[in-house]
Amino acid sequence: MIELRDEQPKAGSGAFEDTVSVDVCDAERGVFGLVRISRTNGGADASVQAVACFAGQTLATVAETAPGARIESWERAEAAGAWIETAEPLRRWRAGLRAGDVELELEARAISPAMSFAGPATAALSRLAGVRGYEHPCRVSGSLRSGATRTEVAGVGRHSHVWGKQAESVELRSLYAVSADEAYAIAGARITGRPHAETVLAALLAQRDAEPKLFEEARLSTVYDAASRPLKAGLELHMPDAEYPRRLAGEAVCEASAGSGGALRIAFLRWTVEGEPAQGAYCVVAPR
Repeated sequence: MIELRDEQPKAGSGAFEDTVSVDVCDAERGVFGLVRISRTNGGADASVQAVACFAGQTLATVAETAPGARIESWERAEAAGAWIETAEPLRRWRAGLRAGDVELELEARAISPAMSFAGPATAALSRLAGVRGYEHPCRVSGSLRSGATRTEVAGVGRHSHVWGKQAESVELRSLYAVSADEAYAIAGARITGRPHAETVLAALLAQRDAEPKLFEEARLSTVYDAASRPLKAGLELHMPDAEYPRRLAGEAVCEASAGSGGALRIAFLRWTVEGEPAQGAYCVVAPR
């Protein structure tokens, strides 16, 4: 179980990174964004990956290192025009990005307890990936300003906290989908050069007024664009003792990349979950 202390920074040496992110998918208003800050060198330095999109177009992209950022805690972290703060541990977070004439401000409120990829049940994934963590599906409010145009935000999103040393030659991916009554979180890792069918996956289901449940088996299929960003995704999720799997189908409404060679690639998707509408995102982090 994730506790209040898990919101505190994680320590490690060498290539160890402690990363917190907040993202938003508001397909109705066409607003999409990600703010991702990593503490490196024990918090002495930082790196930032962030995007802000509107109506299918990328308005701003940030992929920078920030030597001397001195991020001591996740109560407030700021670097390279991006910031994240914890308003209420395990419940509410704020994040923002300022890049040129683009300004994104978000407030994310958890709609379920933390969905953990840090425990024994997901140990195989953690060993391959080199990282572990947890996330919260959220309702997200805020605004996006581009020049003189301001758009209010009222969508869904995710708060994520991941830490460790991403294994060399391992690609990480994470997906989420939020509907009216349920949320799904899927994490995966694959050694580059291996078939996509060998991706190690873990998937969780969060329902209102209930602790998240781990699926027994998860299968993922993905169609990519020319820049290797997800365009379509299909999921088949098997719950223990359930006669039939749950099926999710997603189609991108906006794609973006951050970093040299697309080190981080993200697509924001409209999902169909057992015939019900949902929305969310699909993120891929390239090997080190």
